[in-house]
Amino acid sequence: VVRVVAPRDVRVRRLMQQRSCSKDEASAFLDQTDASREEFVRRFFHRDVNDVHDYDLIVNTERTAPSEAASLLID
Repeated sequence: VVRVVAPRDVRVRRLMQQRSCSKDEASAFLDQTDASREEFVRRFFHRDVNDVHDYDLIVNTERTAPSEAASLLID
């Protein structure tokens, strides 16, 4: 199981670019999306999405280029 992460400010900035929205709108969207994902994992898998012990690999996209991340997954 792989988890892809990035610091909140990086995620907000990326959302602002992708969705052409304000910082407040991006933050609200991020909060809603994160809460929905956490609830899904909790409800159907009875796990805490933030428990690092549940992952084989965690990739930080602030520090890892997409091509590097793909290589890590393939390996």
